[in-house]
Amino acid sequence: MTLLKHNQLETIVKESFQIEDLFSRSRKKSIIVARSVYFFLLRDHKYTLLRLSALSGRDHATVMNSIDQFEGFYAYYYEYKSQIDYVISEWENITNI
Repeated sequence: MTLLKHNQLETIVKESFQIEDLFSRSRKKSIIVARSVYFFLLRDHKYTLLRLSALSGRDHATVMNSIDQFEGFYAYYYEYKSQIDYVISEWENITNI
């Protein structure tokens, strides 16, 4: 995966969730869900936990926990479902080019 695609995903997530800093220390729900989507999609494209933790400035266990929470966020946080679907759709468009 090229750096361009990595940056594009970050931009898509930030715009979709209307946040400025994806890697802030905030525990605001929208940022937590956005970060989970970001980690989940990159992990699905063979990013290692070490690389994801380096990108985010977080411990690998924190990244792993965020990825594990993705399915729960998608299933139960209905207020974010359309945003998550949009990010996934845009990501698929980028990676299938």
